[in-house]
Amino acid sequence: MSRKHSEVREKVNKNLVGCCGIYCGACFIYRGTIRQKAIELREVLNKEKFRKIVTVFDWLGDYSEFSKFLSRLKN
Repeated sequence: MSRKHSEVREKVNKNLVGCCGIYCGACFIYRGTIRQKAIELREVLNKEKFRKIVTVFDWLGDYSEFSKFLSRLKN
């Protein structure tokens, strides 16, 4: 590996270490994993008309609060 390549690699690696100490490339937040899954879940729930179904099951709780939570995850 050339010296220039090593310097660039070292710089990139330092830039991808978050204040939490975790390498950003290994982080689900940085990679957008949770965001993407929240979007996919919302799409499935909409397709299945879950908003109408959930009212039958009291144990599922308040769908509007769950929907707000999903919206926060996808942003």
